[in-house]
Amino acid sequence: MCVYCAIGQRASAVAKTIAVLRDKGAMDHTIVVVTEGNDPPGLAYIAPYAATSLAEHFMEAGRDVLIVYDDLTQHARAYRELSLLLRRPPGREAFPGDIFYIHSRLLERATHLRSELGGGSLTALPIIETEAQDISAYIPTNLISITDGQIYLSPSLFELGVLPAVDVGKSVSRVGGKAQRRLIARWRVTSNSPMRSSRNSRPLPGLAPAWTKPPARSSNMGSESAPA
Repeated sequence: MCVYCAIGQRASAVAKTIAVLRDKGAMDHTIVVVTEGNDPPGLAYIAPYAATSLAEHFMEAGRDVLIVYDDLTQHARAYRELSLLLRRPPGREAFPGDIFYIHSRLLERATHLRSELGGGSLTALPIIETEAQDISAYIPTNLISITDGQIYLSPSLFELGVLPAVDVGKSVSRVGGKAQRRLIARWRVTSNSPMRSSRNSRPLPGLAPAWTKPPARSSNMGSESAPA
């Protein structure tokens, strides 16, 4: 089951996304929650929570659910507008000081239930916007520290025709080996050789060879066999 939450998006962009989902046959198992750009900020703020409540309903029924927030940058701006109307003092980069708590409380609702509770799961995929490709801005760093990794799409790579335009240098995963599937865990590096694959003894592609301890010096310093 999939839940797509459009937060403050243009109506044409949402219609195009729904058309793609319908052409691929994904609308049979997809719920779309939409707030347009001209809607009041209160609706944009409450939209991801309403979408998450729908997703949790199917998760508690034992189903695996994916929820996509598109995007939480608009959600942060809507919350900033509400906070300014409520005369709350702004914090870093004019965003409220509790914006980190707002997003973390939202994303921490994604979980995997035990078998006694139905065994359902909820996976959250938040999307954020980077201005001038600044991944170290306030909202991007907040979401990066909350989530289990990020996929960074580079406009420069997109202009060069690289599709998908994934910047592998800025895209990382912080999911542990026990949570990875067997196909991914097969290439997990071992603890005794941090630069080698667990499948065989060859170094992983693109990585330097493992650091090795230099040979110990011989106690007989006059011997020809002693290392230089």
